[in-house]
Amino acid sequence: MKFLLTIVALQVLLTLHELGHLAVARLFGMRASQVSLGFGPAVFSWSRGQTQYVVRLVPLGAFFRIRGMNPYQPNVDPRDPGSFSSHAAWKRTLVVAAGSAANAVVALTVLVCLYISGTHVPVPMTVGTVEPGSPAARSQIRPGDFVSEIDGRQVHQWSSLVQTIADNPGSEVQLGIVRRGEGLQVTVRPQRDEQGVGRLGIAQQYVFRRHPVGLAARQSVAHALHLAIEGTAAAQRLLRGQGSREMLRQAAASAEQGWDGRLRAMVNLSLLMAAFFLLPFPGLDGGRLVFLLTASASPGRELRFQALAGEARNRNSRPGDADAVGGVGGNPHPADRQKEQHSTCVVQGGGPVRGRPGNSAAVGRGSGRIS
Repeated sequence: MKFLLTIVALQVLLTLHELGHLAVARLFGMRASQVSLGFGPAVFSWSRGQTQYVVRLVPLGAFFRIRGMNPYQPNVDPRDPGSFSSHAAWKRTLVVAAGSAANAVVALTVLVCLYISGTHVPVPMTVGTVEPGSPAARSQIRPGDFVSEIDGRQVHQWSSLVQTIADNPGSEVQLGIVRRGEGLQVTVRPQRDEQGVGRLGIAQQYVFRRHPVGLAARQSVAHALHLAIEGTAAAQRLLRGQGSREMLRQAAASAEQGWDGRLRAMVNLSLLMAAFFLLPFPGLDGGRLVFLLTASASPGRELRFQALAGEARNRNSRPGDADAVGGVGGNPHPADRQKEQHSTCVVQGGGPVRGRPGNSAAVGRGSGRIS
């Protein structure tokens, strides 16, 4: 059941991302030639106006084909007002950025509603529960203790405590705690679990609170900034070859704390998805934004960028494939390739550029609470 709910949540967020692109494109008068949910062979389809709607076999991912957004699409008139390529650079920039904006806006809206209606929020650096017989229990750590230091260094994020414990199984770690206003020093020795990760046996304290509208909005923005900091730290650890399994395990654990915990996990995923698609890599929205912004600053270089992007894709591609704009695994079924050749949506500002179609796939976390 958890796996099914995860698939449904991911599909909803990816579809939301695509709807952001489509809504802004239609606001500017651009036309969508195809709206496709899922990937693989088409289960059923229908047409409305000049748009074909397709539901595919595997319900994971989405791609909305905007006319003229693919520089290799044949029979596209650059003067067609319904074509992506005929519009000003700032309009094309907004269309490309709209997917991530949709994920971020909806996530923050849900988060504000959660804070207003009431949700469980973490008490900063405060121990909520201690497992009997755990290393924390043997070291006399108690619920309500405030953790202020780790090995003499001040700590402000629970995730930093979690990761330090995870990285030091079997080693002594000195914790500075505050109990009823009194500062104490406690030495703990994290226990190695079956995966070789250090565990202490404590969980962060949560309390149920309702917030007024203004405070709810500020808390939502603070949550997003906190998530960005933790996500950046996790990415740096991965780049250094250090795992983040314990933080990921706790993200899953926090999602099991009732319906509001699941909603927070979905909010976190939506915010991370918004940031991921803005990374400046080819095949992602961020890469397209780099092309657009550079072309706007120096219009004469636009075709050169397109040619380089097309060559890079073709070195690793089969002709005729396409990516899901903001989706996962959105390669269309071979039957659809016979109807219309298409490739990765690389934004461009002049007329359509002819060339070989290529492909690229765009693939689209919570905070740690238990140690």
